[in-house]
Amino acid sequence: MITLTGARGALRQADSARGDAITVGGGGNLSQGIWLSRRAPQGTGERPVKTIGIIAVLAAGPVFAQDIVLDDIVVSANFEDTEAGRTGASVIVVTEEGLQATADVRVIDYLNTLPGVNVTTRGGVGGQSGITLRGASQNYVAVIVDGINVTDPSGTQVSYDFGQLTTAGVSRIEVLKGSQSALYGSSAVGGVINITTKRATEDGTVQTIEAEGGSFKTARLSYSVAHKAGPLAVAATIARVQTDGFSAADAADGNTEADGFASTRLSFNADFTLQSGMKIGASGFVENSTGDYDEGFPLGDGTPDETQARKERGLRLFTEFTTGAVDNSISASIFDLTRRYRDSDAFGANDNTYQGTRHALAYQGGVDLGAGRLVFGLDSETEDYAQNGNFGALSATSRTTGAYAEFSTALGDRTDVTATLRHDDHSRFGGQTTGRVTLAYRATDDVTLRAQAGTGYRAPSNFELFSFYGDTSLTPESSRTLDVSVEKTFGDKGFVQATAFLLQVDNLIDFSDMGTPADFNDDGYAQVPGTSRRSGVELQGEYAVSDTFTLGANYTYTESSSNASSAWAGVPRHDLGISISAQLAPALTGVLQVQYVADRSTLPDYTVANVTLTYDLGQDRAAYLRVENLFNEQYQQVAGYGTSDRAIYAGLRASF
Repeated sequence: MITLTGARGALRQADSARGDAITVGGGGNLSQGIWLSRRAPQGTGERPVKTIGIIAVLAAGPVFAQDIVLDDIVVSANFEDTEAGRTGASVIVVTEEGLQATADVRVIDYLNTLPGVNVTTRGGVGGQSGITLRGASQNYVAVIVDGINVTDPSGTQVSYDFGQLTTAGVSRIEVLKGSQSALYGSSAVGGVINITTKRATEDGTVQTIEAEGGSFKTARLSYSVAHKAGPLAVAATIARVQTDGFSAADAADGNTEADGFASTRLSFNADFTLQSGMKIGASGFVENSTGDYDEGFPLGDGTPDETQARKERGLRLFTEFTTGAVDNSISASIFDLTRRYRDSDAFGANDNTYQGTRHALAYQGGVDLGAGRLVFGLDSETEDYAQNGNFGALSATSRTTGAYAEFSTALGDRTDVTATLRHDDHSRFGGQTTGRVTLAYRATDDVTLRAQAGTGYRAPSNFELFSFYGDTSLTPESSRTLDVSVEKTFGDKGFVQATAFLLQVDNLIDFSDMGTPADFNDDGYAQVPGTSRRSGVELQGEYAVSDTFTLGANYTYTESSSNASSAWAGVPRHDLGISISAQLAPALTGVLQVQYVADRSTLPDYTVANVTLTYDLGQDRAAYLRVENLFNEQYQQVAGYGTSDRAIYAGLRASF
């Protein structure tokens, strides 16, 4: 049974909930990670081999313009890990070294520097933050942490709030662009962000401590330990961050109350390989956080008692084994997020809780067929949503069961093709079929062509269906994406790449004012007639000017057209990023990043610069100084919400 009393609850929920990089077919930043290319041995008839050039600014011992031969790098662009040069999908992989080079506090701050990525933040650390991939908003982006889907089933739309997630303990981030519903089902229309925490990668025990302090009375501390001994590998990270913060409602509009935040997060993973070859393992995380926010209608400091508390839990169990010619994996996971908001307004005190829970079970098999590799599987997912408090009670459940198959093959020595087909059965909307095809063609040793085409869908969230502003007649959105890229490498010096992309969405679900602006009762969710479209071009490149100096740039042009509200057009048309990495002294390195954002529908242009200096203290120790918003730019990413003034942070890292 579904019940809801009052209208303000739905609207408050909507307001509070919205709102070395390894590069594969997506460009990247040589100064912050690893650049990959593949070269085919001439006249051998063998599969192309991969060479790796690294031009990195590392926290402990920077490396410039050197060739380093590493083990094969794989990415999660398909159901099974795939060698980077053999996929036509557009992927960016961020390494731990890349994160250390800029020393960003939040994951989203680093992601904002990548091509095709734009973020929207409502205040400082802990403030609600979303992301777009090539213009596709957060409700079109699946987010996976250690194999667990962490998008929130209790949100107005099922999406992930990046405002809480810091970089502590994060070892790798993959950004997979384009429609991936064939891999991940509903909501993976614009892409997938796959986050991995620390792993035990070498025998013995490695411990790491990081400490930082700075502006807004910010302090953070983390401790990680990784242990590997024979068949056992275990790693864990515990991290604490707290800050007085700054006003979520822009201080330039007269808001002076600082909105603080504090969180403690524990993440872990472990696996053990039996003598039979079977591997069993587990991963998970626990996070408790509290923070302040500013109420809307209109947005401002209001009464100084708006607080939120979050409890986030995730656990995944898995096993991997081989039977005959088939490689098998079975996994089960649970994700639970509880959000509690307390405030007061002209109507009185409010205390409301939202809880979302997801249970998932999956089987996957893989077998070599001679002509290629076939991967197949079944999965099932249940999402529960519950709301309680002054704004009324609401509960709902949805279930999705899926079956899929993926075939990958090499057409000669220079071409790789992957085709994926998936069919989901949704408890409310019935069958949904999606597909994806990718192609990678190495035309010459230094030129690679890639193409990816896919279809996707997004089922309406329980809130969009059943809340006061919902509509039970809503149907799933359907989408089509296409991207084509060409990349030219210059030996070990650098690369240039151009990518054209297209996203089309039918039956778009939009929240809009359907009558008098001051009357909440005529607002709601509805399907938008016609086809909504995002299209554009990503240009990117990097070049090692010398052994100690690297220059990089990326530019994304995004064109939007839709019959939806102005929110669809809120993505900037122009987004330019420039990075400079330099070894300033034998032990001192620096990274300067500048971002220019222009032509947004309702907000002015802005330019913001950040700089990080890292000093190698030797023996796996380093000290760094980070300055955010170097020139004290006054700007907004979301109308009415503030961003940081110039801020200075200093930190230490040590491994032993």
